[in-house]
Amino acid sequence: MRRKRMNNINEYYLSKIDQILNSLGEKHKEPLMLLVKDGLEYSEIAEKLNCPVGTVMSRIFYARKKAQKLLKSLKDELVTQ
Repeated sequence: MRRKRMNNINEYYLSKIDQILNSLGEKHKEPLMLLVKDGLEYSEIAEKLNCPVGTVMSRIFYARKKAQKLLKSLKDELVTQ
């Protein structure tokens, strides 16, 4: 019983994290995912997206900032439960 409840909770929060990533918008989500998931360097991301490295750095900075804000609200939700 407890294991099933934990699986449901994990699925809930994984879906919330997925929602957070999807809320970023493609121009911020794509470079962040290329960095985190694919392990590309900033210069490789810039080449792949055909934009300057500074643009990639800026987009990743703002994607992280927004994701952190949304994750904080998710953490606050956890604490109040």
